[in-house]
Amino acid sequence: MVDSRLVARVIKRHRRIVGIGLQVPHASCYALGRDDLLALVPAAELGEAGAKLPEHVVLLPRPKGSEILAASPAEVLTRLWRGAFHGHVHLALEAARRRGALDEAGIRARIDRIGQTEFDEIRRVLRSDDLLLPPADDAEVYTEFAALLLELHHFAPRLVARTFPTLRDTSRALVVIGGDVDARALLAACRPEGAADPTDAPLSRESTTPTYSALPALDVLPAFLSRRATTVTGAQKLVVQAEKARAEGNHVRAALSLLAAMPAAGEDQQVKLRAQVQRDLDALGARLDSALVGPGESAESAPRVPWTSSLMPLAATASERQALRYPVEARLLYDLQRACVAHERGSSAVDLVTWALSLGKRPIVRKLPATRALKVARHLRSALQKLRHVEMPSADRRLIARLLRMAVRRAEENVRKTLRPVLEGTLDGVGLRPASVPEHVARKKLVEELCDQVVARGFLSIGQLRDALSRNQLKMGDVAHPRELVRGDPLLLADRALDVALDGVYRRGEVYLRALQKVSSVFFGTKLGRLVTLFVILPAGGAFVVLEGLQHMVGPAAKALGFVPPHLVSTPSLLVTTAVIFGLIHSEALRAGVMRLLSMLGHALAAVFVRLPRWVLSLGPIRRVLESGLARALARYVLMPLVVAAILYMATPLRDVPGVIGPLGAAGVFVAASVLLNTRAGLVAQEVVFDQIALGWEALKGRALPGLLRLVMGIFRAMLELSERTLYRVDEFLRFREGDKRATIPLKAALGLVWFLVAYVIRLYITLLIEPEINPVKHFPVVTVAQKMLIQQLAEMLTVMNHALAPLGPVIGGTIAATTVFLFPSVFGFLVWEFKENFRLYRENRAKNLGPVPIGHQGETVGTLMRPGFHSGTLPKLYGKLRRAARRADLDESRGIEHGHGSLRGLQEQLDDLRETVRRAVDREVSGLLAACPRFRAGAITVQSVELGSNRLRLELACDALSKAKAVIAFEEQSGLVVASVTEPGFVDALDGADRILFENAIAGFYRMAGVDLVREQIRAALGDDVPYDIADEGLVLWPGEGYRTEVIYPLDAAFSGPIVPPTVRGDRPATPPKPLDLRKILFRDQHIPWAEWALSWREEVAGEAPRRVLFGASILPPPRLERERAARLASA
Repeated sequence: MVDSRLVARVIKRHRRIVGIGLQVPHASCYALGRDDLLALVPAAELGEAGAKLPEHVVLLPRPKGSEILAASPAEVLTRLWRGAFHGHVHLALEAARRRGALDEAGIRARIDRIGQTEFDEIRRVLRSDDLLLPPADDAEVYTEFAALLLELHHFAPRLVARTFPTLRDTSRALVVIGGDVDARALLAACRPEGAADPTDAPLSRESTTPTYSALPALDVLPAFLSRRATTVTGAQKLVVQAEKARAEGNHVRAALSLLAAMPAAGEDQQVKLRAQVQRDLDALGARLDSALVGPGESAESAPRVPWTSSLMPLAATASERQALRYPVEARLLYDLQRACVAHERGSSAVDLVTWALSLGKRPIVRKLPATRALKVARHLRSALQKLRHVEMPSADRRLIARLLRMAVRRAEENVRKTLRPVLEGTLDGVGLRPASVPEHVARKKLVEELCDQVVARGFLSIGQLRDALSRNQLKMGDVAHPRELVRGDPLLLADRALDVALDGVYRRGEVYLRALQKVSSVFFGTKLGRLVTLFVILPAGGAFVVLEGLQHMVGPAAKALGFVPPHLVSTPSLLVTTAVIFGLIHSEALRAGVMRLLSMLGHALAAVFVRLPRWVLSLGPIRRVLESGLARALARYVLMPLVVAAILYMATPLRDVPGVIGPLGAAGVFVAASVLLNTRAGLVAQEVVFDQIALGWEALKGRALPGLLRLVMGIFRAMLELSERTLYRVDEFLRFREGDKRATIPLKAALGLVWFLVAYVIRLYITLLIEPEINPVKHFPVVTVAQKMLIQQLAEMLTVMNHALAPLGPVIGGTIAATTVFLFPSVFGFLVWEFKENFRLYRENRAKNLGPVPIGHQGETVGTLMRPGFHSGTLPKLYGKLRRAARRADLDESRGIEHGHGSLRGLQEQLDDLRETVRRAVDREVSGLLAACPRFRAGAITVQSVELGSNRLRLELACDALSKAKAVIAFEEQSGLVVASVTEPGFVDALDGADRILFENAIAGFYRMAGVDLVREQIRAALGDDVPYDIADEGLVLWPGEGYRTEVIYPLDAAFSGPIVPPTVRGDRPATPPKPLDLRKILFRDQHIPWAEWALSWREEVAGEAPRRVLFGASILPPPRLERERAARLASA
């Protein structure tokens, strides 16, 4: 064991890591040879161990004092044992590489056995956790993976699945590594005396048997804070409170009061109180069962849930922890009771404004039946979210979590059952009827997405309705008659109808939103309007915005550099830019050419500014010069002192001293710095300073700036959500519930009138001014350009508004005026976004080809869920958080801390929600499509399970009517590309004729909607032989022949060579020269499916006509079983 700084210094020097400071990877341990170590560090710095080092050394950082105090000596030794074992695995594999037993071809073979996709995840995890040492090639990744997997397998097996979620078959990886490393021998050889045995115990040390009615025996709060009774009189008061609460239907308060009274009661009385608590909880459970009875169900046929046995430990814990405020356990119980109250007491709206605007057609007091099931679901969801913070035995937690999830699913399904017929009837009534099977499926998807919005947010408005319709394939027809501009198009008619049919759930769009829809229908819903928009407004307006934006960005930069700002906006420039934008809008070939040009430009810039300098610095002569003693001496004795002297000279009055005294003083500083900085204390000081600078820069670059941006966005997003929830809560408060005094109706009506005006202004500001300002998608570049163009007008507007708001006073009026003027340019971002979404509402503006479709509320496609990016990569980001939370939980468990893992449970809930989102998407797009097609006779296709990894989605489909075997479809992210395949044919082998074609069409459509780039079945068909391959950054990499000694690379970017790409061969020359590859055969992303062809392929059966294939390439399904068996026999022969 040595100082942690010494370990980092050795790693940096041994691995030749360039940079300031000691921020190096793999700082938890490091293995190297004795001679290499002594060449880098004097033996004196290693202490007594430096005189008797073995041939190979594992450096471990000395544990901190806090780590030693927080654990027993045996646990400290076990942690050191982990590090030593990890380092010895490194030494064993490096020895195998030196012997030639683990050469480059051997590494490739092992990676292929582990799995290419799995290895991509392994590389990403190790890089993310800063465990990869230079050069970070395949050999280094395999070495570190082997060491980490063996360490986790022996010391923390619970963390293996959290660390490598895509690695489903851990045993296979262990077998591969076991061929290179004798793990058990190394484990025994490096075990320190006194180290505790690694434990394979589960994460929680608590019992796996539910306690049911067991009550906690110990108080968890000081007596002076506890509300529990300590005297007989106090207990009697609590019993009286319980009886009063029970009479009011407050069974939760009754149970908690009785539990608080139990410590001061006698043994006989405790038995009676406990029985009464159980009866109260029984009553609460019966009310919950009634609240979960769905539309069309009877209370007798509805399933009964054993609530009492699960709620008893929860209530007991709530009573123990009840003090000045209700603990989370009590709040969870009250959420359950609120769900019961919402079911039992319906609500009504007291609305003078709607009554007046409808000229008395709608009553002032209106019942809101649609809100009943929604309130029940939202209260149950709130209870489930609180469960992650509840402190109780793990077995009890699992039981109540299972019951709550089931209740939430039933309650949310009740909401959907309530909304579906209303939404479907409304869409039919306004003329949004499907004309084909895909449109029929699209309408069902539209209804389900609207139900999802209601379940998630608690309400629905014209914004969500419009966005869902614009993303959907069910579109509106053109404006057929001018009277539609008066009475409204189908969207506005649906807006009006849903305001009545879903009163209390749907909120009708404000007048400015409805007016904007009518205006946009003229430009987007008529032939003349589309002609003017696409051929005049967009090209000319886009050219002006682009040039004006460039003018405002380039002008200040040129002025700051001392140049004359160029005048970019002129008639010739406008004409040229308009022509370019016109071509980009109307010519697919031009768009493809521009993208190809941008790709080539990006490659060229990367080559000049990244690859070329890196190549130059990697040259042997250059590295030898930079690492020579002369270069190091110059840096230590000249460069660093010169920097110090220059800083002191410029930052102090020394530079103002006349004559030669100033420069002489600087020279003296230079000499002093040259001497002091190269003393032992000076070198340590330099190391500390540079380390802090490097640490600060990494934190600023990697965490602070992105984190600050996410924090700001998160704060504003939370503020918007809070404002919406506040508006919703006030609306709820102003409603009249059954059981309220009727005398409150006039008061609520008057308050509702005032609140209508306040809420209208708040929503106006949020929708038009605030949300576009903080939403980067809407803000840039439209709002930015608008701010630059309106600077002078904004000053005049501020003067006018200050004058108009003068009666409010200089503080209130001035604040409102300044805020409004500052946010006014956001209106243009709002308008552009609204027009963009409105354009996609009409059938004539539908995209010609199927394209990626977002799923869920994340706004990501199936592919972008796995692809890392600022606005994508939810899965790798979520698994990264899960990995870190699991490590903290494991460390807490090792220290005896058994609670406080709410973040881990919350992340797991997010993963479960995402899994359900993917399941619903597959069910709607694949199962729903095949179920709606009368020509598909194989039976219902159901989604059995969804498995999520950081770079893989695995779907298991079943068709029980055809076969018991399950088909498995995998989506994998490799090098930024999404690769799909049917990994297990299952029932697909039993499909024949028309059913097989229709199933392939459905999968092809879902692949297009998921954003798939490559399909493995088409790759195998193009390659011919069953040759090992990988999707890498370089392209498609093949290893023909045996031994993985020949490598053939086909680039997958056709920007330079066109669709026919020549191979690049590395390693041994193959016996048969590889042929060029036609990318059109394997790039699924370029195999477009036109919408017209897609709709035609699902039309009703015509006598004697087989279904049409929508793909022109090879099949995306595995070959039939007979063909596979024949190919296997030929291969074996």
